Amino acid sequence: MNNIHYMVMSVRGSEAKDILGDDWIQRHRRIVQQNANQYKRVAWAKILQTLYSSCGWHWFVCTI
Repeated sequence: MNNIHYMVMSVRGSEAKDILGDDWIQRHRRIVQQNANQYKRVAWAKILQTLYSSCGWHWFVCTI
């Protein structure tokens, strides 16, 4: 994810933008965003699973 983000930022600020075009930048920015969202889902799923297995779902729902 960081590598793609770095490439997008580098291309945006260089002459390569003229060669690759705005479509390339937008497509790869979407990939970065999708990867970030997937990472958040996976991370939160592990946290929620830990809370559920440690405390039980009823406790978790009642304390929110």
